[in-house]
Amino acid sequence: MRISAFMLIMLFAFNSKAQYVFRGFDVNSKINGNCNPSNLTACNGKLFFAADDGIHGKELCMSDGTPAGTKLVKDINPGAATSSPTNIIALGNKIIFTANDGTNGYEIWISDGSAVGTVLLKDINPLGSSSPTGYYLYNSMLLFSANNNNGNELWVTDGTFTGTQMIKDIYTGASSSDPSGFMTMSGKVYFKATDATNGDELWSTDGTTGGTQFIKDIKPGLGGSAIVMAGILYNKLYFAADDGIAGTELWVTDGTAVGTIIFRDIYTGTNTSALANFVVFNNKLFFSATDGANGTELWAADTTSISTVMLKDINSIASTGSFPTNLTVYNNKLYFAANDGINGNELWVTDGTMSGTKIFNNIATSNVSSDPASLIVYKNHLYFTASKSASTGRHLWVTDGSATGTIQINPAKALNTNPLNVSAPQLTISNGTLFFPANYDSTGEELWSMKDTTNSASVAGIVQIANCTIYPNPSNGTINIQLSN
Repeated sequence: MRISAFMLIMLFAFNSKAQYVFRGFDVNSKINGNCNPSNLTACNGKLFFAADDGIHGKELCMSDGTPAGTKLVKDINPGAATSSPTNIIALGNKIIFTANDGTNGYEIWISDGSAVGTVLLKDINPLGSSSPTGYYLYNSMLLFSANNNNGNELWVTDGTFTGTQMIKDIYTGASSSDPSGFMTMSGKVYFKATDATNGDELWSTDGTTGGTQFIKDIKPGLGGSAIVMAGILYNKLYFAADDGIAGTELWVTDGTAVGTIIFRDIYTGTNTSALANFVVFNNKLFFSATDGANGTELWAADTTSISTVMLKDINSIASTGSFPTNLTVYNNKLYFAANDGINGNELWVTDGTMSGTKIFNNIATSNVSSDPASLIVYKNHLYFTASKSASTGRHLWVTDGSATGTIQINPAKALNTNPLNVSAPQLTISNGTLFFPANYDSTGEELWSMKDTTNSASVAGIVQIANCTIYPNPSNGTINIQLSN
């Protein structure tokens, strides 16, 4: 695979101390070729991802942030066929992922970043694909769901062949228990699963067969309570569930059957409150929900006082609500996207109080939505993607928590008007650098990186080590430095 760095730019923004270096990696070097990087995962100082170089199909790739260090790891499914690596996750200094080598179907693989060290860990289902999914790190092991031709059941791996085994056949026979939604509390992992008697309900495991136990049949019968995990507070697990009486509401458990109870019936009666977008902030649980009167709005549960309240009716115009999403904690505040019915879907902020819940920045004016997404904290700033207008498309934005310190940042010669053209591109931090897929110019959708090098180097030092072009001259307050490859 030929990798070339097609752009390296230093962008100064905010003030003279803010320095942003963009670098693009032309993984698929065909004209207008798209490598479509996905499953970006940091491990051992490297970024692992799936990409199509235009020759080998979509395969496992890696990057150390340099052109030479951005390369194909292994052509798992030889030739132009694709192995479709998915579910990439770090386990120690190696990665575990799911891939198809064209012979064994979709199975569990392991890689240390070298071709020889990228191997099929175990052919769990010799008769077809075991389709491992839901990898979850627990006590230096990974829990996951896989099918060994006996249904999708609970498995574990420590990264070795012998240490990859089924923990328990929860739904005996060929039927699947489909374990998912893993969350750790007090040394055990809680999840939802289906057995032959109780339907989709709450379970726990310590990674052993004997330690994998059913907690409670919240909705009696085979229907299942449709559990969605929310968060851990004060050694209790909060989750959404439907008991068949109150609809889908907020529940809590201490890990025992008697301690598993409904916490708050937000939308009274048999209606569902549609809880989603959970995040723990300032020792409270924040989420979106509807009480049937105000639409879907931002709520907060204070588990110490057993108080659950709508924080603010952000959209009092429409009965559907403001639909808060992308809840992200930054600088002791909670940022999120919401639509107040006037400004469109924009970036909001709250300190956890009604008066402190307000629109942060109306990026797209005239009731056009900027649709902030992919919020991530990197080097003491909040990064996200947004569209200033329909004509300018989706770009990378950064804020220091102030209105004036919220700006759009791009490579200086970004030709395309919609470079981050997916609705929620994956932003991932690896080895002090922010990586993401983008299509800034004629190279197509490729892997890009952006590094905040503030105070890490002087302009004089950079000029000494590379040929460069500085523009505009004279400066209007922001200058661009483009380095040659």
